[in-house]
Amino acid sequence: MIRIIKYLISSAVFLLIIANFLPAEAAAENTQTAAALNTEQEVAKKLPAASAGNDFATLIPFGSEFFSTAEQKRISVPMQYRIGQKDKISLVWGGTVNTRHELTVDGDGRINIPRIGSVFVAGMTFEEMSKQITKKLEEAKVAPADISMTALKTMPIFIRGEVRRPGPHTVGTSSTVTEALIFAGGPNENGSIRNVQVRRKGITVASFDLYDLLLNGFKAKDITLMAGDEVFVFVKGPAVGITGSISRPAIYELNDRLDLENLIGLAGGLLPAKEALRMQVERVTGKERQVIYDVSQQDINLKKSVPPLLQDKDLVRISPLAERYAVTHQNSNVLTPVKDEIKSQLSLPEKTTSSGGVEELKPQQATDLNGQNIPAGDTAKYVTLSGEFKLPGRYPISKGEKLSSVIKRAGGYTNNAYLRGAYFTRESVRQIQQQNLDDMAARLQKQLLPTGSVTVSNQTNAAKIKAIQTETELKERFIEHMKSLQATGRLTVIVTHLRLLKGSERDIEMEAGDSLHLPQNPNVVNVMGAVLSEGPRLYNEKWAYWEYISAAGGYAKHADEPDIFVIKADGSTHKLFRGLIEWSNRNERWEITAFGEKVKQIESGDVIVVPEKLNHISWLKQSRDITRLLMNTAGLTGRVLRLW
Repeated sequence: MIRIIKYLISSAVFLLIIANFLPAEAAAENTQTAAALNTEQEVAKKLPAASAGNDFATLIPFGSEFFSTAEQKRISVPMQYRIGQKDKISLVWGGTVNTRHELTVDGDGRINIPRIGSVFVAGMTFEEMSKQITKKLEEAKVAPADISMTALKTMPIFIRGEVRRPGPHTVGTSSTVTEALIFAGGPNENGSIRNVQVRRKGITVASFDLYDLLLNGFKAKDITLMAGDEVFVFVKGPAVGITGSISRPAIYELNDRLDLENLIGLAGGLLPAKEALRMQVERVTGKERQVIYDVSQQDINLKKSVPPLLQDKDLVRISPLAERYAVTHQNSNVLTPVKDEIKSQLSLPEKTTSSGGVEELKPQQATDLNGQNIPAGDTAKYVTLSGEFKLPGRYPISKGEKLSSVIKRAGGYTNNAYLRGAYFTRESVRQIQQQNLDDMAARLQKQLLPTGSVTVSNQTNAAKIKAIQTETELKERFIEHMKSLQATGRLTVIVTHLRLLKGSERDIEMEAGDSLHLPQNPNVVNVMGAVLSEGPRLYNEKWAYWEYISAAGGYAKHADEPDIFVIKADGSTHKLFRGLIEWSNRNERWEITAFGEKVKQIESGDVIVVPEKLNHISWLKQSRDITRLLMNTAGLTGRVLRLW
């Protein structure tokens, strides 16, 4: 028996050694398959980490100049501040000697400007008043003046999250979200300018993306704040740099769309060029930065190459096709543009005619998985694999193809892949989830704003009228926010070793538009909600959920301990409790993975959510099950609905 075991072990070792030295025919077969499937050509050109990193570091994050410029020109009241009686307005004339005049709005709503006379300003916004005074100065042919004022009417707000000066702030009434961020010095280096929320009495009433304002001039979501509002700045999403032949070279924060087309659009599009362009994507892999994608713009336009999805700290370089960046010396830290052959491995070979001319190149015929030509007018069905795959990218699929097959074609997983955190999305699932969200919002509207409910017209007491109006406004904003929620289409899948996945019930059939992302292991557990210190905590495989809560400072005063739940790394949500029975969808125990390992109660990448008892928001009691609402929205949108 011992001899048999030794023989089996030695045979296995021998097979592993042989696998590393496959014959050239096998490698050629793999290459031909990849070419037939028309996947993008991956290039692993190592670049000096220091110099390549400098290229990324020299780019300025888009939008950062907004806060630096605004800080220098900051006024003490917002542009929409309404002028009232007794407000003080400062006018400063330049020249050899600066002259300052402090003007007070009188009982008639006017100010008396030297050399101009009386001007009515009451009820105007600061912006309207400034234009009015400037116009009067121009008509009187008087030198322009700097206009500023200090508001008598102020209000307290709170600014939290990733900002330079978090905490309570006093701002003028009618201040907007952007003006509040200016008071806080803007987002810090980790802060997002694309994910800012406004919370009013514990309810999220608005989500703000500054790119809408900076790129399109949209101000609709730059809402006016009210006393006691909380402005919360989240951690920024993936930040990708783009440089070269582009209108606005910078680092751009990407949210849901991680494709190259979206990045180029944010950067203002390509500059006009007389010659063809090449596009390179550089990525930090380990301690080095590598060119993982290098292709001509023509190949992308002809659909002969599909760019990979972008990741945090990627650098996209767009340059003339005849140039590329290479290391001039083996130990050099300088990237030098050098001439490249036009007939490179990334271009189609030229064909000469009998007369010696060059034959016009035509796009390759699209083929399906079996190598059959796709008829003209038909569209190949694609799925996207991103993250920790050896060959990430878009892949055409044939009818009935399974998940394991596509993963195999992508070269399998890298050593850094965190399989428990697999993020799989599907359009048909998204549509169902979105319908569930819409139905949920409709049910809430019936519960919170039922027909025949108490209205202002039924009341005579001024205080009650004000309370009803405020409560109704909050309910309407809450329902409006629920209606704005977008489903992710995430489907919980169990990704395992290909040998175990193939042929199992988890080896699902792929659909056009499916997307699978494999992250690296984050090695953290996030704790949020009614705890003293929200944020990530280093993962400890021996800890239970309450130990992470303890590390977060413990429960806050109104924590709802019985309703604590977890958003698992695979996207599923479960309630947590300190009982003898642990969670399982079927058997009230934690599931067993395909490797025979017990799924832990808390894993790396999980989010522990501690809800708050919402006794202080009486109208929310009309919703029958707040915890179920929180869990459902978290599962469908990937975000926790904050009610505290």
